[in-house]
Amino acid sequence: MWEAVKNNIDELLKSYPYIVDDIWEEQQKLNKYISLQVEARDPLKSTNIDDVPHDGSVSDQTYQQVEKIIDRYQAEIDESIKKINNLLDTKKWLDKALNQLSRGEYELIKQYFWERMSIRYMAKQRKCSREHIKNMINFTCERIKKIIL
Repeated sequence: MWEAVKNNIDELLKSYPYIVDDIWEEQQKLNKYISLQVEARDPLKSTNIDDVPHDGSVSDQTYQQVEKIIDRYQAEIDESIKKINNLLDTKKWLDKALNQLSRGEYELIKQYFWERMSIRYMAKQRKCSREHIKNMINFTCERIKKIIL
């Protein structure tokens, strides 16, 4: 993951305001699959079939299919948990990095990545050249990378 951070700090910063929403959406998906898994297990609590072998193996094809479905749900649950953990880690590290920026650096990142202000507008607002703004953004992104890595 951190190699991706190194190469895509711009994309990571653009997505920062939406991380909490992404976590919430993934949590909803996780809850759905947990609910489906519980629902799929419910019929399995019914009376055992007389033809079930006593050696512990399963002979009922319906039971086997339900188990496959439950396994698929578990795979989705595992994937959602992995995504949520990655999003939480990303947010934690970005929060740490953003908290170490100066107020000016933070405002620069906020305006450029989250408010989508143009470099031209930012330069005009600060009464400096566009090249200076680009350099400040690049410098701040490099600082964030160093903090994260």
